[in-house]
Amino acid sequence: MRVVSRQSWKWVYPIIGLLTLVGLFFLAQYDYLLFHTSVELFSIIVAVAMFMIAWNTRKYLDNGYLSLLGIAYLFIAGIDLIHAFAYKGMTLIPGDESNHATQLWIAARYLEALTLVAAPFFLRRKLRHAPAIGAYAAISAAVLLTVFVWRVFPTSYVEGVGLTLFKRASEYAISGILVVATGLLIRNRREFDQRVLRWLIASLLLTVGSELLFTFYVGVYDVSNLFGHLFKLASFYLIYRAIVETGLRQPFALVFRRLKQSQEALKEANESLELRVAERTEELREANAQLRHEVRERLEAEKQLRRLNFLLKAIRNVNQLIVKEHDREHLLDETCTALVEGSGYSTAWITLNDESRRLLASSYRSAGGRFQAASTLFSNGALPPCAQRAWQEGGVAVIDPSESLCRDCPGRYEGCDQARMAACLEHEGVRYGLLGVTSPGKTVTSEEEIDLLREVAGDIAFALRNMDLEDEKESAVQALRKALGGTIHAIAATTESRDPYTAGHQRKVTQLAVRIGEEMGLKQDRIESLQVTGLMHDIGKISIPAEILSKPTRLTEVEQELVRNHPRSAYDILKNVDFPWPVAEFVLQHHERIDGSGYPNGLRGEQIHLEARIIAVADVVEAISSHRPYRPALGLDAALEEITENAGRLYDDAVVEACVRLFREKGFRFDSDDGSEEAP
Repeated sequence: MRVVSRQSWKWVYPIIGLLTLVGLFFLAQYDYLLFHTSVELFSIIVAVAMFMIAWNTRKYLDNGYLSLLGIAYLFIAGIDLIHAFAYKGMTLIPGDESNHATQLWIAARYLEALTLVAAPFFLRRKLRHAPAIGAYAAISAAVLLTVFVWRVFPTSYVEGVGLTLFKRASEYAISGILVVATGLLIRNRREFDQRVLRWLIASLLLTVGSELLFTFYVGVYDVSNLFGHLFKLASFYLIYRAIVETGLRQPFALVFRRLKQSQEALKEANESLELRVAERTEELREANAQLRHEVRERLEAEKQLRRLNFLLKAIRNVNQLIVKEHDREHLLDETCTALVEGSGYSTAWITLNDESRRLLASSYRSAGGRFQAASTLFSNGALPPCAQRAWQEGGVAVIDPSESLCRDCPGRYEGCDQARMAACLEHEGVRYGLLGVTSPGKTVTSEEEIDLLREVAGDIAFALRNMDLEDEKESAVQALRKALGGTIHAIAATTESRDPYTAGHQRKVTQLAVRIGEEMGLKQDRIESLQVTGLMHDIGKISIPAEILSKPTRLTEVEQELVRNHPRSAYDILKNVDFPWPVAEFVLQHHERIDGSGYPNGLRGEQIHLEARIIAVADVVEAISSHRPYRPALGLDAALEEITENAGRLYDDAVVEACVRLFREKGFRFDSDDGSEEAP
């Protein structure tokens, strides 16, 4: 199957958007109420999706901007839903339909505009969620009471006359507030991903255009009202692109932008470290040449020069190790080895501190190649005096065997008659531990040697800091994957909540599909794709009116066609979400059949993805064996008989065989909603 490149879709999106708007325009000519309800439902779905993304990522946000928008749009969606029900001709809410619907519209737009002005003030501060939810709930309740109970909300529309002065003035006031909100976004543009910022600004400008169009109409079905709703639809589509789609496809651009910046800073720091190592290596090479020249003139310095040559080699090895090593324990062990084998030190050891800042022994290596835990290096658990001094004062501490401090120190250390040095592993004020070495004999330590040890200690501390950052990044990614999984489950639950008769359907289909995939020996990656596809396969039903989904009698041809369109609606929702698998294709094909009698494209055989063929069988088995509003449950035997009789014609032979084997040989049963096993 030919795959369309991402660059090609760049031109397809505007064409699809234009065709959608044209289609909605003609839909309004045919049935204005259906047009109006469709536009309002789209904006409500986008608002609810915004809330779910904001709510599931609230623990990982360092500001309250997205949380405030999510909470506000949830309550705005509620008011818009009642507005749609109260619209003239819906006959769902008694009273002055035109005036009530217009009053609710004005109230929702005031709430939306004021929220967009307030949200930028939470870009650098946290939001207290409970008070925010309480405040919006109180405001929403007050709006409904003033409109329907107390009837004190100003009249906004008079039948046969048109808009009141209050309505027109409010639209201009709301437009002004939205212009202020746009200015605040531009002022805080550095806090946003630039693509998300452009979409948000364009959405605000379209909303302003929508409000201005709503100042012209006389009848609620007028052309200016129609175009105002089209502008609103376009505005919410841009909000969907900015927050919902970005939240699913590129969550780091929406939620963890500062973490992404830290990651880029870490990359720059690593590049700087490599440059620093190269420069330092060049400096050491020049110093080596200079020392060689001085040794020729000063024969007595020959021994010191040889020692520094060993040390320079060790430092180069350690620096190269720091650049390429990502395992903390291996880094410490190899550093000790490089210092002992490259420089002529008799011993080298490293200790790290724990969270309570207590020093913990880590690695030790002697000149003979003997390796042991450093905890066995020091008797009675006491560190050498040089280590104690370096930890207390920072920097590098040197203990000469002639000093009384070494002779009087607690415990008897291996090689206690040798010179010792210890350097604090410190980076940007954080102490990670100690690096210690023992010099053979009673060699006098030079200032150059001390500087080099301080340098390598600083490099090791920098490497440990980089490893901590990598660990933090990995933890954040895992947390984000968990939050994204919760969002997918929340979206699936939202779809099922609209039809109480099929509650749990997507979960059970997912359960059976995953077990079929395991029975067929699919790899874990494809099992995960089945799990996501199963949870999302009926998301397209969110575009079908709830009264059709729960209708207890036979559907009309128009209603059947609307239901049969739900795979394409699901595809349109999911096609721009960048899953690791072609989930949108799987969902689009889950009602296709092997002989080409399925829908929406009449695909045959291998033209249908294996995942879609598995979901198709699991979907049929669960549907037949469960209750529906138009019939009681037919039972598991009827379901297995259906797929067995039509194996190879409607359903994939291998998938049917695996499914039947699960039920009849391995005792598989669906889990009930409370987690217990359902009866067959």
